[in-house]
Amino acid sequence: ISQVLMARWMGSFEYGIFVLVWVTMVIVGNLACLGFHTSVIRFIPEYRERGMLAELRGIVLASRLFVLVASTVIAALGALGVWLASPWIENYYVVPFILGVICLPMIAMGDLLQGLARANSWALFALSPTYLVRPVLILVFMALMLALNYAPDAKTAIFASIAATYVTTLGQLIGVTSRMDKKIPAGPTT
Repeated sequence: ISQVLMARWMGSFEYGIFVLVWVTMVIVGNLACLGFHTSVIRFIPEYRERGMLAELRGIVLASRLFVLVASTVIAALGALGVWLASPWIENYYVVPFILGVICLPMIAMGDLLQGLARANSWALFALSPTYLVRPVLILVFMALMLALNYAPDAKTAIFASIAATYVTTLGQLIGVTSRMDKKIPAGPTT
């Protein structure tokens, strides 16, 4: 239903731009994890089972930092690539794609947090932010922006998506981190 509302609000042309940018950001954001979002699912239970607490703390911290840095670098390179290629790209795609890369670090972090939650069997924390909360927030922020007389176009939808992605991922980060802090005793990392 949310996609139908977005298409009705924006029209087919602007909605098409938004969908192309958004799907690209979700795919690239997933790839920007460089496999950490799935490797934590394997290593966290193993480290916990073997009592390798330093390694467990290490992979939790290192995976977050690595994904954040890698996805930010990929986002910056993507924005630079779009800007450099802008003479050969239709002008109505340039700004939406440059705006879209702002989401990449949080999409990647959300995917990693999903993996961390899955590794701990926290299904609600793993799946609801990406598949329930973020889509609803995109719709809410888009409706709010339209009520504030923003243009019903792809750029507005991407701004709504940026806000929804950051709110969702930061909320998921707080939730997963607080639960992990309770589950893993403090100590050194390796």
